[in-house]
Amino acid sequence: MESQPILSQNRTYGLNNPGYVPAPQAEPEVDTDAVTAPPAMFDSVPGYEGTVAGGGGFLPPPVPAYLVPQPTPGPEQPHWNIPSITEEIARSAFNQFASSKCCYSSGPAKDGVITNMEAFNTYRYRLETFTESRSTEWTKEPYRSQPVDAGTQPPPGPWDIPAKTPSFFVDSTQIIRVPYTSSVKPCHVCLGMAQRPCSSCRGAGSKVCCMCNGSGFQFNNQCTRCNGRGRDSCIQCNGRGSRKCHTCLGRGQLLVYINLTVKWTNNCDDYVVEQSSGLQVTKLSKVSGKELYRDSQYMVYPVAGFPNPEVMQAAQRLVNDHQVKFCQTSRAERIAQSSQPRRTSSFLTRQLIESACEYTSEYYNRKMATKTDGGFLPPPVPAYPVPQPTPGPEQPHWNIPSITEEIARSAFNQFASSKCCYSSGPAKDGVITNMEAFNTYRYRLETFTESRSTEWTKEPYRSQPVDAGTQPPPGPWDIPAKTPSFFVDSTQIIRVPFTSSVKPCRGCLGMGNTTCSSCGGSGSTMCSMGNVSGSQFNNQCSHGGGGRQSCTHCSGHGSTECDRCRGRGRFLVYMNLTVKWKTNCDDYVVEQSSGLQVTKLSKVSGKELYRDSQYMVYPVAGFPNPEVMQAAQRLVNEHQLKFSQTSRILQQRQTIELIPITRITYTWKGSSHIYYVYGNEYEVNADDYPATCCCTVM
Repeated sequence: MESQPILSQNRTYGLNNPGYVPAPQAEPEVDTDAVTAPPAMFDSVPGYEGTVAGGGGFLPPPVPAYLVPQPTPGPEQPHWNIPSITEEIARSAFNQFASSKCCYSSGPAKDGVITNMEAFNTYRYRLETFTESRSTEWTKEPYRSQPVDAGTQPPPGPWDIPAKTPSFFVDSTQIIRVPYTSSVKPCHVCLGMAQRPCSSCRGAGSKVCCMCNGSGFQFNNQCTRCNGRGRDSCIQCNGRGSRKCHTCLGRGQLLVYINLTVKWTNNCDDYVVEQSSGLQVTKLSKVSGKELYRDSQYMVYPVAGFPNPEVMQAAQRLVNDHQVKFCQTSRAERIAQSSQPRRTSSFLTRQLIESACEYTSEYYNRKMATKTDGGFLPPPVPAYPVPQPTPGPEQPHWNIPSITEEIARSAFNQFASSKCCYSSGPAKDGVITNMEAFNTYRYRLETFTESRSTEWTKEPYRSQPVDAGTQPPPGPWDIPAKTPSFFVDSTQIIRVPFTSSVKPCRGCLGMGNTTCSSCGGSGSTMCSMGNVSGSQFNNQCSHGGGGRQSCTHCSGHGSTECDRCRGRGRFLVYMNLTVKWKTNCDDYVVEQSSGLQVTKLSKVSGKELYRDSQYMVYPVAGFPNPEVMQAAQRLVNEHQLKFSQTSRILQQRQTIELIPITRITYTWKGSSHIYYVYGNEYEVNADDYPATCCCTVM
């Protein structure tokens, strides 16, 4: 049988399949099965305006309709008894440890002689906060004549929908369909047709025959597989050219509604007191200890009266952290604390302390051997009452240190040696006749704040995504930002979603080019060789003789690329949110009559007598110097009034330092002089140093 050409004048492939061409071998440019539903598919439901497919973020809980119960002091602490183990228990645990290791010999465990047993018992404090958070998202499923209730009445609010709370401190998730939000929409993937073009044959219903490659012949005979047609029926769609839509399962319509996701989470933080045994702290995470203290209520007080101060400090810090962290996006069910030494907090909040030793109750053994548009934005009103400041810890005895004559002389020698124009004679040979202490106090208040501001920003448009108008942008204080460590200044710039749009460039009026500033748009300039005459030394100018030359700046085009939009003609404009974390610090130094300028003390440190750090601090009380208490009262009030208007206060810290100042009188060559030694760094100030070879400005 004579073979026929593959392609006839009527562009027919094979013998019996007119009008079809072989399917291309490359992958299609667009995945036809990808879900590309626009946000406009979903309705705007009152109370759920920010909900999108895939989730719209956690919803802040409402302001309670009743007073939030205040934390009550925990139960009276028992005697903090430290457990121990006997040599028999230690040897038995060591034998079990060796037996559990396939490659360990039991000899050391059985025959080893215990020569010493030391207890390195430590405390673990645990705080657990049990929270409930809620989020919403649009959901869809094929429409199978389910009930439709959207528009019949307003849907309830996200926090008005009842949900059954599980047992406290047990993680759980519940998904609830929001009533009165379900409606029917045509399938956005198949456009309501219920069928999609087959991705295998591209809708043709057939594919090029794999035996004859579309010729219809094989070894000069009609192909037996395709019977001379050059194409095989597509096995994916059975020759129909289309398949059932996977999104609507062939229904052509979708039921869309809002799902409410309720999550109960037990948020837990531990603190283990450091011990010098050599055992890694991480080893203690899987074991328990003897529970010394437990407290569980709606919100707990930090542990007080515990013999280890590190545990009390950790309790204060973690309780404040949990209350600040979880009250913004979730609702506290209960908080609990207990002591084994370890601590727990939750919505119930629970705190506990456990006493964990190197040999724990499970005998866990270790192997032996910018520009802004509107200024800073005020923070939103807190959803819960702000935690009230608590009185700081009891002040210790205010001990006043002093320096010896040897330290004073050594500091004076170092001071003289550091000055290139100072002779060392007065420092080495001067005779100290008097030393007077003028120690003073410095009170410091630090307020760590978060402030937010917005500004419009633009960049050349290079086909970036544009999302303005697709949905309302979130509020400035609704955009999440990762808070750095307290009292560490930081800045973060975040693009505000759903604010980007395309605008024509005002510099080039959207043309992408501007008139050349060198030639004025003519494309040529006056000839630099022959001027306007066109001749040079009675000969025609080598630049053409026309008296003008092509402009080198624009290459004769008369226009140059716009410097603003980089020749694009359009800008992508969007809003940037600038989040600033800043430590605002104010000092007060008690006046002293030593004669040393107070400004000299700003670069030195002193002995720290008192430190208090919490969400908002109380002014210091009970301090022996009344000026310090007055300054504390004034600065605390000023900071809270000043920074609460334009920023959000995250943490405050107040300290009192005792700065040692000693005035030393000495004689040198019959004259009397003075110098000062101040601060823990033993800085020296000597304005009347008697042996200088040049003028100095102190």
